[in-house]
Amino acid sequence: MNKKLPARRLRSIAVLSVFVVSCKTTSEVSRTVESFSARPERSPVRKIADDVVYRGLMELLPEAATRQGVHEYDRRLSDPSPAGWKSYGELLKGALARLEAIDSASLDDPEKLEYELLVLWLRTQTDGLPYRGIDFLLDPLHGFHLSLPRVFGDMRYRHESDYEVAIERLAAIPAYVEGVTASLREQMAAGRFEARPVVEKVIAQFEMQLAMDVEEHPFFAPFTKFPESITENQRGDLGKEALDVLTQRVLPAWAGFHAFLEGEYRPKARADVGIWATPNGAARYAWCAKHYTTTDLTPDRIHEIGLAEVARIRSEMEEIKKRVEFEGDLAAFFQFLRTDERFYYTEPEELLRGYRDICKRADAALPPLFGKLPRAPYGVIPIPDFAAVSATTAYYEVPPAEGGKPGYFYANTYKLEMRPKYEMEALALHEAVPGHHTQLALQLELEDVSDFRTRWLEFTAFVEGWALYAERLGIEMGFYTDPYSDFGRLTYEMWRACRLVVDTGMHAKKWSREHAIQFMLDNTALTQLNVESEIDRYITWPGQALAYKIGELKIRELRARAEKELHTRFDVRAFHDLILEQGSIPLSMLEQRVDRWIRQTPPVRVIKVSP
Repeated sequence: MNKKLPARRLRSIAVLSVFVVSCKTTSEVSRTVESFSARPERSPVRKIADDVVYRGLMELLPEAATRQGVHEYDRRLSDPSPAGWKSYGELLKGALARLEAIDSASLDDPEKLEYELLVLWLRTQTDGLPYRGIDFLLDPLHGFHLSLPRVFGDMRYRHESDYEVAIERLAAIPAYVEGVTASLREQMAAGRFEARPVVEKVIAQFEMQLAMDVEEHPFFAPFTKFPESITENQRGDLGKEALDVLTQRVLPAWAGFHAFLEGEYRPKARADVGIWATPNGAARYAWCAKHYTTTDLTPDRIHEIGLAEVARIRSEMEEIKKRVEFEGDLAAFFQFLRTDERFYYTEPEELLRGYRDICKRADAALPPLFGKLPRAPYGVIPIPDFAAVSATTAYYEVPPAEGGKPGYFYANTYKLEMRPKYEMEALALHEAVPGHHTQLALQLELEDVSDFRTRWLEFTAFVEGWALYAERLGIEMGFYTDPYSDFGRLTYEMWRACRLVVDTGMHAKKWSREHAIQFMLDNTALTQLNVESEIDRYITWPGQALAYKIGELKIRELRARAEKELHTRFDVRAFHDLILEQGSIPLSMLEQRVDRWIRQTPPVRVIKVSP
């Protein structure tokens, strides 16, 4: 995510929406957002979606606002304390009550879709409020020690006043850390702790950041380069002020939180990695599975689907092993792929060039498969060094909503001996085009819908299911001609199938971390480092990993149904446009739309010619 946004994937906005909130009350938020901007007359549904929910979230989540290109709140940080969580819940419940008071039967089709999506999202979020108090507070992929430095990179730096705003936001970090600590203490009092392996990774990341020279710390990065409009004297003054805030306030807060984790939290962290070991763990995991898959599939049923998919994909892997005439079993083939030097780059720039070449070829192969493509460009850049050690292999970040900037496919260049070439085609198609960039950038460009729909709403099963489906589209696009690359595609598909097994295994069937790691090592060619990072992600983010394969299977099922029913009338470009034209929607709604499209597709006209 994945969404890492962790993601996804991991999209930073989705992550922020989970765990950081402000202490302002709902009424204060409403007064602020109603005057946010002058707009033409809109429907009641659109007003609630934009003015109450979307603008309310911007007010509550200043970091997300920054990423969205809304810079009014750049001086502030969110409040992740228990009081902030309460305000977040009040916003959601208040918006839902206002929405449910509308007579949905009176709405036209576009407004009814807007209404149904917003109601579903709000109900799911409010249902999950009791279960989400520790999500992402301690997380080696999305934790605040990683997300906050990225936020400072998203701010505007054009004038001296912009740097002063950044310094003010830096000065707010100690209070933010206090809010996180307060929430963790509340969870500790209730007997809820994060798993020990995850806590230990976060502790190591804090130690790494604390060991940096202050001028190399990611928080100081904006003060190492200035536009020409900033004079030399101003640069010196701004840099000194930022260094003072970092050394006297921010880093002491970092050190204090590290000491809290090391001395107070880690000794009590849970040994069992599954969420079943927490209070109300079974109910919480059932909610997670429903939330992330947008289905009513039970953890047991998802586990069964995963095992069946693992068996199917293994048989296809065996066929490729025979094609390359490898002598030995599949486990030996995995080991060969993990260790043979021919499959690995030795220089970071070589890896990035490889990804950029794949993306160029993918761009050229899109027109036969899509009628509409996004206007926004994208780039391929490395994951920052401070985050790369524990980051996944890659992730995608959407273009800022303010426009004028690209989306980015972030590739991990840390430990190149763990980043095999044979995985690169599948990964690039997933993260860039026709995967995340194609889908999410098109969603940003939707017209005549709410800002909430275009800039915030994300159903993981749709977003990640599409990206996994996009990997398979590579076959139609001319990729995977090398059998090792095709095996890489299969190992990525196997990776997502294994997720169904290990996620439900740990969180519902009481598997250990070691059991989950071994299952993935036995069934994929992923390296040990990648497997361990992935398993720790699933521990921290229960249920999210289920969305990928469940979503992809549904999209493939719908395409097969359309091809069978329409036969020669099936148009793959029209099908893909249909899937993407409304942005992120639940799988149940997607199925209804495809079935209606099948029924409404006109028959082929047969013109009789007289002899």
